[in-house]
Amino acid sequence: SHTSDDYTEVMDFTGLTPSFVNEQIAYLELNYVAKGASVTAQDAVVTGQSIEPGKTVLKGTTIELEFTASSGQGD
Repeated sequence: SHTSDDYTEVMDFTGLTPSFVNEQIAYLELNYVAKGASVTAQDAVVTGQSIEPGKTVLKGTTIELEFTASSGQGD
């Protein structure tokens, strides 16, 4: 059986850079797979996530994050 310590709340990753995502994912004890733009792109930010913010999930859950690079799209 799981205790409350086994769960974590999904945050809103929208707009975060890959490096910040990595920090937050580690802190929340989650895993993620990146979709879309290359996470190595300097200006890549999260534009979508497979689990909505605020949802409580088991630690170790894998969340899909969609990255979009903003380069070439104007300001």
